[in-house]
Amino acid sequence: MTARPALSVRLCMVAVALSIAGCDVTDPIGDLRVELERNRLQWSQVAPDSYSYVVQHFCYCGIAGVDVRITVDGPAVTDRVFEETGDALPEGVAESYPAVEGLFAFVEDALDRGAHSIEITYDPDTGVPLEISVDYRENVIDEEAGYAVVELPAPVP
Repeated sequence: MTARPALSVRLCMVAVALSIAGCDVTDPIGDLRVELERNRLQWSQVAPDSYSYVVQHFCYCGIAGVDVRITVDGPAVTDRVFEETGDALPEGVAESYPAVEGLFAFVEDALDRGAHSIEITYDPDTGVPLEISVDYRENVIDEEAGYAVVELPAPVP
């Protein structure tokens, strides 16, 4: 008689496992983290030691939506200038325009903070985040932020 309850328990466990396996369970944040790390690794494998690229920063802050050329030498940003004029960015906003690694950090921070909505597209060849759009809180105005890479990183001699 003891075999029958054990068999019932096993059958219930199999039924539960099958029902779970049939569910379409996704983890969007986990998927975004995996995608982030895959592209970050890709960038680390192709990134030149020195490069420049053009990016726009979108936010409800000082300077937004203008093309800024960023020049990087090794781990440091050496220059941030307005693409149109060549004038240096004011110090108060310069830090909002990072090296490519800073774009990855921006995405990671949004994930860590549990942003309501995160949309990212990556360059398939370099892994560079091309467009990033973050809405930190649903139904809150003027706290969205993002970046758009206008010109991909190119080596600087």
